[in-house]
Amino acid sequence: MQKDKNGNYYYSYGLSPDGVNTGSTSSAFGPKFQGQSFFQYDPTVQGQSKERQLWRPYKNNIKDFWEVGSTFSNNLSIENSNDRTAFRASLSYLKNEWMMPNTGLEKWGAAISVDHKINERFKANIKLSYNQTKSDNLPATGYNNQSISYFMIFQNPNVDLAWYRPIWKNGQEQVDQIHPFSSYIDNPYLIAYEMTNSLDKQNIVGNVSLAYQIDKHFDVLLRSGMAINDEFRTQKRPWSSANFLQGYYREQYVDGFNFNNDLMINYKNTFGAFNFSATAGGSTQYFEQLTKDYYALGLKKAGVYNLTNAISQRFDIPQPYDKMVSSVYGLASLSYKDKIFLDVTARNDWSSTLPKANRSYFYPSVSSSFILSDIFGLKSNRFNFWKLRASWAQTGNDTEPYQLQNYYNPSLAFPGSVEVSSRYLNPNLRPEMLTNIEGGMDFSLFNNRLTYNITAYQSNSVDQIIRNVPVLWETGYTQRVINSGEIRNRGIEMMMNAYPIKNKNFMWNVSANWSMNRNKILSLPEEFSGQPYTYASVGGVVYYNAVVGGSLGDLYGYGLMYAPDGQVVYGSDGLTAKPAQMKKLEMPIRSGGPESRTSSGIKIFP
Repeated sequence: MQKDKNGNYYYSYGLSPDGVNTGSTSSAFGPKFQGQSFFQYDPTVQGQSKERQLWRPYKNNIKDFWEVGSTFSNNLSIENSNDRTAFRASLSYLKNEWMMPNTGLEKWGAAISVDHKINERFKANIKLSYNQTKSDNLPATGYNNQSISYFMIFQNPNVDLAWYRPIWKNGQEQVDQIHPFSSYIDNPYLIAYEMTNSLDKQNIVGNVSLAYQIDKHFDVLLRSGMAINDEFRTQKRPWSSANFLQGYYREQYVDGFNFNNDLMINYKNTFGAFNFSATAGGSTQYFEQLTKDYYALGLKKAGVYNLTNAISQRFDIPQPYDKMVSSVYGLASLSYKDKIFLDVTARNDWSSTLPKANRSYFYPSVSSSFILSDIFGLKSNRFNFWKLRASWAQTGNDTEPYQLQNYYNPSLAFPGSVEVSSRYLNPNLRPEMLTNIEGGMDFSLFNNRLTYNITAYQSNSVDQIIRNVPVLWETGYTQRVINSGEIRNRGIEMMMNAYPIKNKNFMWNVSANWSMNRNKILSLPEEFSGQPYTYASVGGVVYYNAVVGGSLGDLYGYGLMYAPDGQVVYGSDGLTAKPAQMKKLEMPIRSGGPESRTSSGIKIFP
């Protein structure tokens, strides 16, 4: 920002009689638009203007980049059935053009299914589908300079979007892009038309099920399913792009296979006023995936995207991802006169991703409900329904493959070789376990025109698996994998739904909700020895610390140092002095904030 001879502040794009270059400023900056003229960027010369130009904003200089998106879908199906067999076949096609120029995708699909009654007790079902998804360019997202949305953060009101449209400087096609105001922010049209991300994905899904009715109470179901996936992806980055000055090209191949089997025995019966049903079964889930990456690090000839045009090649060692989970499970349901209900489940999993000693984990559940309005005969036009419910449940979870023993990774510094991982893995990992207790009531009044429910809950999470715990570099590692301590959540949720007006011609619905949650860290692993665990930070200034007795989401920072008279203390370098210890940042309790404790809302639908 500079001053002219009249003392007015302004924004100058190049070294000129107006002052020094402030073109590196990456946000809207400068004086009010009041008809002034300054030396600015001139798109006709693709550089500093020779004459002063009008200082003005450009209308819709963000909106005009986007296009109206569209999606077209077509389906064709054929069906036929008789008393023993039902058949259906279908074809589908979808074409999408997204809001961002030069992005979209196409999908083709074919499916067939057959249901056949072999005899009165034996039934079979077969389904098979094929899908293909293709795109010449899928948009990049996120906070990075390869995202259009990221560019729009820095688009200034006094910059015409049309200045970027030629993409390349005159005589420098495919070599040097037009991005005069920042070398870090790429031209949006370069991102859309040259910085492409292609996809060709094919998958086949099939399953077979066989059901056999043993007698009027017992039946058996056997199911098998598989999915085969094949993906080919490319990334192209042209010369002069911010992250790849000499360009970049990548090919990625992802092949996957998923195979599942289930065997279930079901039982149903009625004993007077009691209805009973039960299921016992087992399953296996097997998943494997292989990812292969090939890179051209720099392009010898600009605009030519293939691996042989690479200045330097890098072919990564194929990365496998294999996992298998075997399970046995059972569930039983009992009801009495459709007024009292009891459900019990139990499941045991064996996961290949956990060590042998901890590979097996068991998690049961029990839930019950009572229709009090029926039990006590309270039903009337005013009081329609009253239900009491309660449940206790555990849920177990394993982890990603290859978290137990250290192995070699492909070396980025020396392509074709390997290096030791900087993360110390854990041969004694335990499965994660979540225990949840919940209770509540549901009401319905005035011919169901007013409904209300309230729920209270508590969930305790134990042994959560954390993969990025920092360790001293002297150990030869930077991170380690551990099981965390215990985290508790308690809360109450309430919801009301009302129909002030409800008839055959008009219905008016009003709903309101309120909720409260209390989160507390009950324990942390011994590794922290009373020290806080920092699991995230914002700009290296504000930290998310986990401290026993605190909550997930608590913010910490160093803040400022103050003298006894209340003045801010500065160091010898002229910057504010930094305290030795971080402190918790107290924030107002509000909906949506980092320390959110309550939330509420109301909706009105005429």
